Amino acid sequence: MRTLTYQQVRAQEPEVPTFADVLALAKGHIRVYVDVKQAAATALVDAIRHAAMTSHVVIYGNPNLLAEVTALAPEISVMPESVSVPALRKNLDTLKPRVIAFSDWNWKDEIITLARDAQAAIYVDRLGKADTPSAWQDAIDRGATGIQTNKPAELVAFLRGKGLHP
Repeated sequence: MRTLTYQQVRAQEPEVPTFADVLALAKGHIRVYVDVKQAAATALVDAIRHAAMTSHVVIYGNPNLLAEVTALAPEISVMPESVSVPALRKNLDTLKPRVIAFSDWNWKDEIITLARDAQAAIYVDRLGKADTPSAWQDAIDRGATGIQTNKPAELVAFLRGKGLHP
């Protein structure tokens, strides 16, 4: 049995792309949804600006981070979680988001109406038990402009069948 050194093992592992690598790869091809768990707003904004992707990303994260990003770069779209009517009203006033995130637990008509009245795009999580054609149709019927899924090929086929995807 042969024992490898740490350096030999690392040489065999593929490199994990950096955020800058991902932005460079995506540039000119797709928009990027950035789900931030922990990052400094200044570093995030700097990386996005350096990649010239300010109009091609949307940042999801906690309201404090989103407020920092908005203060630094109002041209970058931020996407707060809808949470509740009072929370969404506060986020609409302070963040002026162009898109609102919804999960299964807050996918409620009164919150959806508030987002629609603010002319914000609606992005809904349809993962798990809600990742079905009937749930996708419900999302579309209630105004969703983006659907998060673990079944992208099936969702694209579903949307094409409805004439909603090229």
